[in-house]
Amino acid sequence: MGIRTVIAMALFIGVAGLSACSDDSTPATATIQNSGMSPTALTVSAFDKIDYVNADSRPHQIVSSDCAELSSDRIAAGETVTVFTGQGPKTCHIADVLAPSNVQFRATVDVLPAAKNPSDNG
Repeated sequence: MGIRTVIAMALFIGVAGLSACSDDSTPATATIQNSGMSPTALTVSAFDKIDYVNADSRPHQIVSSDCAELSSDRIAAGETVTVFTGQGPKTCHIADVLAPSNVQFRATVDVLPAAKNPSDNG
C-alpha cells in the first residue's frame, strides 16, 4: 500500500468518521489498458472509493493536480489500487503521469456532495 493511499484513507476516516465507512460499498472502477483509461468520465459521491485497475502489461501512475487524494503511487501491471474521493461537489481531472502527452490516459471525476445522513435533523 502506497503512502498516498494511506494518507487518503486517514483523511477519509478523519473527515467522514468511522461510522460513515462502508467497506461493503462497491467502488467505481477506472481500468487502465494499453489503449487508455476507461471510462473517461466517472461520477461518484463524496468519500466513495475508486479502484484503478491496471490491465496493461506496463506500469501506470495516476495523478490529479486538483484533487490530490485521487493520485496514486506507481501501479504495477495486473495490480489494483484503491483511492477515496474527498468532499464534494467538485470536478477532478486525473491522468497517467507515465503517459503525460497521451489524452487517452486522462479522465474526469465528478464528485457529488455527500448524501445527508438521515439521523441529522438540521
